[in-house]
Amino acid sequence: SNSTSISASTNFPFLGSATQNTVIPIALTCDTLYAQVETAPGAGNTWDVTIRDDAGATSLTCQISGTGKTCNDTANTTGSMAVASLIDIRFAEGGTATGSNGQSATVRCYPD
Repeated sequence: SNSTSISASTNFPFLGSATQNTVIPIALTCDTLYAQVETAPGAGNTWDVTIRDDAGATSLTCQISGTGKTCNDTANTTGSMAVASLIDIRFAEGGTATGSNGQSATVRCYPD
């Protein structure tokens, strides 16, 4: 099957949450998420990474916790997302996660 990757990254410090987004030109389903942060969130804290469709959370999500800097979800999908949907790749702080100087995420998607 034909697939494409949608990537988003920033290189600025952030605290709390950060969202990277793009408008999709065709109907898509995404099924693989890889994410990373430059700075681990710290003991007892997390970064929750979620793919959102028009600001609504999908099932494609992963969590970076403690001393970790990466996460992935290869088991879930976003479900079908309509033409002109706005896809958000959201990094949300859990606890008092250490701010990061950059984050990135890659999502594999394919046409419906």
